[in-house]
Amino acid sequence: MSPSAWNAYSKVYLAETGSEPVKIARDCITTRWSSNLPMIEKVIHQAEQLEIAALKLKRPALNIAAEDQVLLEEVSEMLKPFQEATTTLSGAKYPTASLIVPSMVGIRRALGK
Repeated sequence: MSPSAWNAYSKVYLAETGSEPVKIARDCITTRWSSNLPMIEKVIHQAEQLEIAALKLKRPALNIAAEDQVLLEEVSEMLKPFQEATTTLSGAKYPTASLIVPSMVGIRRALGK
Protein backbone atom coordinates (compact mmCIF):
# COMPACT_ATOMS: atom_id res chain seq x y z
CA MET A 1 0.00 0.00 0.00
CA SER A 2 1.39 3.37 -0.94
CA PRO A 3 1.97 5.95 1.80
CA SER A 4 -0.88 8.11 0.50
CA ALA A 5 -3.27 5.14 0.41
CA TRP A 6 -2.18 4.18 3.94
CA ASN A 7 -2.84 7.72 5.19
CA ALA A 8 -6.30 7.73 3.61
CA TYR A 9 -7.09 4.30 5.05
CA SER A 10 -5.79 5.33 8.48
CA LYS A 11 -8.09 8.36 8.57
CA VAL A 12 -11.16 6.28 7.65
CA TYR A 13 -10.23 3.53 10.12
CA LEU A 14 -9.70 6.06 12.92
CA ALA A 15 -13.05 7.71 12.17
CA GLU A 16 -14.86 4.35 12.16
CA THR A 17 -13.20 2.70 15.16
CA GLY A 18 -11.67 5.46 17.23
CA SER A 19 -8.28 3.71 17.20
CA GLU A 20 -5.24 3.68 14.96
CA PRO A 21 -4.98 0.77 12.52
CA VAL A 22 -2.17 -1.75 12.88
CA LYS A 23 0.01 -2.06 9.81
CA ILE A 24 -0.22 -5.42 8.09
CA ALA A 25 3.08 -6.69 6.75
CA ARG A 26 3.24 -6.64 2.98
CA ASP A 27 5.01 -9.95 2.70
CA CYS A 28 5.75 -12.61 5.22
CA ILE A 29 9.38 -13.36 5.66
CA THR A 30 9.65 -16.66 3.80
CA THR A 31 12.27 -18.10 6.12
CA ARG A 32 10.28 -17.29 9.24
CA TRP A 33 6.91 -18.99 9.35
CA SER A 34 6.11 -17.16 12.58
CA SER A 35 5.57 -13.91 10.69
CA ASN A 36 2.40 -15.43 9.20
CA LEU A 37 0.48 -15.64 12.47
CA PRO A 38 0.62 -11.93 13.37
CA MET A 39 -0.34 -11.02 9.79
CA ILE A 40 -3.30 -13.43 9.79
CA GLU A 41 -4.48 -12.14 13.17
CA LYS A 42 -4.33 -8.54 11.94
CA VAL A 43 -6.35 -9.39 8.82
CA ILE A 44 -8.96 -11.20 10.94
CA HIS A 45 -9.19 -8.30 13.36
CA GLN A 46 -9.35 -5.59 10.72
CA ALA A 47 -11.28 -7.32 7.90
CA GLU A 48 -14.52 -5.42 8.42
CA GLN A 49 -12.78 -2.07 8.78
CA LEU A 50 -10.70 -2.78 5.66
CA GLU A 51 -13.91 -3.37 3.69
CA ILE A 52 -15.48 -0.16 5.01
CA ALA A 53 -12.34 1.83 4.21
CA ALA A 54 -12.13 0.35 0.70
CA LEU A 55 -15.73 1.39 0.02
CA LYS A 56 -15.26 4.90 1.40
CA LEU A 57 -12.02 5.36 -0.50
CA LYS A 58 -13.61 4.00 -3.68
CA ARG A 59 -11.02 1.23 -3.88
CA PRO A 60 -11.68 -2.37 -4.89
CA ALA A 61 -13.25 -4.32 -2.05
CA LEU A 62 -11.26 -7.11 -0.47
CA ASN A 63 -14.15 -9.52 -0.84
CA ILE A 64 -13.00 -11.90 1.87
CA ALA A 65 -15.46 -14.77 1.55
CA ALA A 66 -17.03 -16.17 4.70
CA GLU A 67 -15.27 -19.50 4.09
CA ASP A 68 -11.93 -17.70 3.81
CA GLN A 69 -12.59 -15.83 7.05
CA VAL A 70 -13.33 -19.13 8.80
CA LEU A 71 -10.21 -20.68 7.26
CA LEU A 72 -8.06 -17.76 8.47
CA GLU A 73 -9.45 -18.17 11.97
CA GLU A 74 -8.76 -21.93 11.91
CA VAL A 75 -5.21 -21.46 10.62
CA SER A 76 -4.63 -18.82 13.30
CA GLU A 77 -5.78 -21.21 16.03
CA MET A 78 -3.62 -23.98 14.56
CA LEU A 79 -0.48 -21.79 14.52
CA LYS A 80 -0.85 -20.45 18.09
CA PRO A 81 0.64 -23.52 19.82
CA PHE A 82 3.64 -23.35 17.46
CA GLN A 83 4.08 -19.66 18.22
CA GLU A 84 3.91 -20.33 21.95
CA ALA A 85 6.47 -23.15 21.69
CA THR A 86 8.75 -21.02 19.51
CA THR A 87 8.63 -18.14 21.97
CA THR A 88 9.25 -20.44 24.94
CA LEU A 89 12.13 -22.28 23.27
CA SER A 90 13.74 -19.06 22.04
CA GLY A 91 14.44 -17.85 25.55
CA ALA A 92 17.94 -16.57 26.14
CA LYS A 93 17.74 -15.98 29.88
CA TYR A 94 16.70 -19.46 30.97
CA PRO A 95 17.54 -23.03 29.98
CA THR A 96 15.24 -24.27 27.23
CA ALA A 97 16.37 -27.85 26.50
CA SER A 98 14.12 -29.19 29.26
CA LEU A 99 11.13 -27.42 27.66
CA ILE A 100 11.34 -29.22 24.30
CA VAL A 101 9.32 -32.29 25.30
CA PRO A 102 6.59 -30.34 27.16
CA SER A 103 6.32 -27.99 24.18
CA MET A 104 5.91 -30.91 21.78
CA VAL A 105 3.25 -32.45 24.04
CA GLY A 106 1.43 -29.12 24.13
CA ILE A 107 1.48 -28.87 20.34
CA ARG A 108 0.19 -32.42 19.96
CA ARG A 109 -2.61 -31.81 22.44
CA ALA A 110 -3.61 -28.58 20.72
CA LEU A 111 -3.69 -30.23 17.31
CA GLY A 112 -5.55 -33.25 18.62
CA LYS A 113 -8.58 -31.22 19.74
